[in-house]
Amino acid sequence: MNKYRLKVLVFIFGFSFVCLNLFSQSSDLLDSLINDFQHGSNKQKIEAANELAWQLRYNHKDSALNYAQWAYNASTELVNEKTKITALKRIGVVLKNKGNFQQALEKMKEALLISKSLDSEKGMAAIHNNIGTVYREIGVLDEAYKHYISSLRIKEVYYPNSRTLCNTYRNLGNFYSIYRDNIDTAAYYFNEAERIAIALGENDILASIENDRGNLHRIKKDYQKAKEHLLRALSIFKEVDNKQGKAFTLLTIGEVSTKLKEFTNAQIYLDECLSLLKIKGDSIGIARTNVNLGHLLFQQARYEAAIK
Repeated sequence: MNKYRLKVLVFIFGFSFVCLNLFSQSSDLLDSLINDFQHGSNKQKIEAANELAWQLRYNHKDSALNYAQWAYNASTELVNEKTKITALKRIGVVLKNKGNFQQALEKMKEALLISKSLDSEKGMAAIHNNIGTVYREIGVLDEAYKHYISSLRIKEVYYPNSRTLCNTYRNLGNFYSIYRDNIDTAAYYFNEAERIAIALGENDILASIENDRGNLHRIKKDYQKAKEHLLRALSIFKEVDNKQGKAFTLLTIGEVSTKLKEFTNAQIYLDECLSLLKIKGDSIGIARTNVNLGHLLFQQARYEAAIK
């Protein structure tokens, strides 16, 4: 038995069965990916590990990181630069989701460097977008903008009218609304994103765009207009059964309803949001919701309850 095969078996027996228990309610996709990871060829194992990392990047970050790191190690051993780049992108995204921004940047820049060495401009688009998002999160806005625009230019050439271009338009819309206070430019990018999402029939993206617009009006303190967009987003998220989108839209509607002094509705929205996030085990989301619940109670002069 060669060294590579032994490493695969050690990982499978030491980690995958833990994941099988974790995903006892997994979808057919997860079941299929785990099966490929356990029983497929070397190439299938690596591709399955990278895809599992992507599918689990929000709600099971540690598991996602383990799968992506395994894919990176296996790709390095097999000298497969393409899957190595994918693994680095996955590691970077998961680290970003865990709040490890500097480490995330290191992995993403490593992926970008390898892509440049392969002269793979198409492959750089998503990496630039991810780097831009990390820089945005840590407040390095000029770098964020530079990478978003680099991503946009590549995607407009290689991925016209695509889901990935749609997401970059959304990112730029949010960038201009939140960090540049340029509402007109933000609206332009949201409209471009909506045009593509409608053409593709991507209802989950349409919901996210309505959410973006709601946040834009929330920033402008036009809370009634914000609520209208957020309620449309919530309706679509319910239709497509996107629980994560539903949870965070409820969170924002709860905040906006508090601003409108619609306290009963705010309580309903925030309680529903909290219930969804507890099921998902999202500690950051739970903390944010509790902050908003505390603010709601404070606005009602329920100070003792707010402290709790």
